[in-house]
Amino acid sequence: MTEVYGEPTEQEDIEGEFGEGSVFLSQKDYPEKGQHDFDMKRINRISQVFHKPEIKEAFKSDGIVKCMDGGTEGGLRMAGSGVLLPRKQLALPRNHPMADFFQGFGIELTGESEKVLLPDDDYLDILRDLTLKNIIKGISAHAECGAANGDLGRIFQTLGVAQQVVAAMMADSRWQSVVDAHAAFFSETLANELKVNYSWIPLEEMSRESHGHKEEAFYVDLIGGTRPDVAFDSSKLQDEVPNGFTIHPALSDWANVFHRIEISLGIAKVEKRFTPQNPFVVFIIDDPLHSRVTKEIIHGIKNATKKFGDCVVIKQVAPNLKN
Repeated sequence: MTEVYGEPTEQEDIEGEFGEGSVFLSQKDYPEKGQHDFDMKRINRISQVFHKPEIKEAFKSDGIVKCMDGGTEGGLRMAGSGVLLPRKQLALPRNHPMADFFQGFGIELTGESEKVLLPDDDYLDILRDLTLKNIIKGISAHAECGAANGDLGRIFQTLGVAQQVVAAMMADSRWQSVVDAHAAFFSETLANELKVNYSWIPLEEMSRESHGHKEEAFYVDLIGGTRPDVAFDSSKLQDEVPNGFTIHPALSDWANVFHRIEISLGIAKVEKRFTPQNPFVVFIIDDPLHSRVTKEIIHGIKNATKKFGDCVVIKQVAPNLKN
């Protein structure tokens, strides 16, 4: 059962005999099992970082929508910059930059234009509203985006593409270029729709290696997306908090967020890399000015993580953002 913890209440829960430096330890740092107290001190020390005055520096946002991938930094975050949001139609547009590749495998391109890639109106309205409020200022895409790969997968499934054809495409040496082109095409289409700038993040500008997911936490930031220029960026804290996925629920809805959490824990190989003594942590970053955490949110996150059992801990924090 996934446990949910609030803020530490005693200083001794935060400090201890473990010294300074990075507060996240890998599995090899646990020579023996049954060290749950040690683990909770580590988690509470991470939580205490959110109370430091300098935490405000980690909540400065450039307003660029980016993928929740732990290798991207800053901005407002959702999977593939929104490429997996629900759509009216799951299809490939005829003007797709990789049209020749798809047609070479016998796949029909039925979308009239690139606008077939845009999210449903309900989600698009959310993004338009955030743009008008000057919260969203741009849309980006990045190299080796797993969400873009997943989007192509759901399109192929909807089109009824045979599994052997999908396998052949993915085995093709051009496949990564296809995924990158799809990620870029979606993000540029969304940027054009919102009338904001589009940008591309190459692999060399990401803080992870090629196809390497080493996330150790998931940050559900309830502050980012609610006002301009404010959103959590774990990269600003370096060794003080673990590298992790980040998502901003204000950009979509909770059904999308819960699903993304569940999928991300699979990507992070939680069942193989983490234990009850060394758990993956889902941090719920609540707004200190106006609490947004509800029982329904806690219940939804617990449901999204339940199949991973005690290998996942949920921790609620409220950062000190006072001037």
